[in-house]
Amino acid sequence: MRRQLDGQPVDTSAGVMPMNDLLFYPQNPRVFSVLRTKYGNETPTQENIFELMSKQDYVKELKRQIKKDGLKEPVIVNINTMEVVEGNSRLAAYRLLYDENPMEWSEISCEILPENITSDQIEDLISKVHMTGKKKWDPAEEAAWVWRLSHDENKTLEQLIKRFGWTAEKI
Repeated sequence: MRRQLDGQPVDTSAGVMPMNDLLFYPQNPRVFSVLRTKYGNETPTQENIFELMSKQDYVKELKRQIKKDGLKEPVIVNINTMEVVEGNSRLAAYRLLYDENPMEWSEISCEILPENITSDQIEDLISKVHMTGKKKWDPAEEAAWVWRLSHDENKTLEQLIKRFGWTAEKI
């Protein structure tokens, strides 16, 4: 699959990976907002992330949907880190299903990002999916993502306007 990320074409590949080899992406705002509530500035473990994600109502509902209809959309994996940069809720739901039936739920469909992917391209992917695409975050998650990009990643106002297509006032 070819995506346009941060102004560059990026070729990804489809695959199936062992679910237990994949890691949650702690910088994903949906995960990040849940973690900040419990751990503050501490660095949570993968187990902490799963524990918190698995208690979320939307993950429980997603688990029921996946069990009934299968995975409708693959998770997106950074092959360099094995982190699921898009699909953390699906990964949590899959792990819950795996706990019930390891044989049936041990592998998960993935879209695999290339080894030469940049952090800017990953940020662009996440932004496109959740801020302008079909899986919109709630306002607090959007704000957390914009804040992280501006403070932790030192993105300028101009860069944020270009990335999201928003006005300076909205940012």
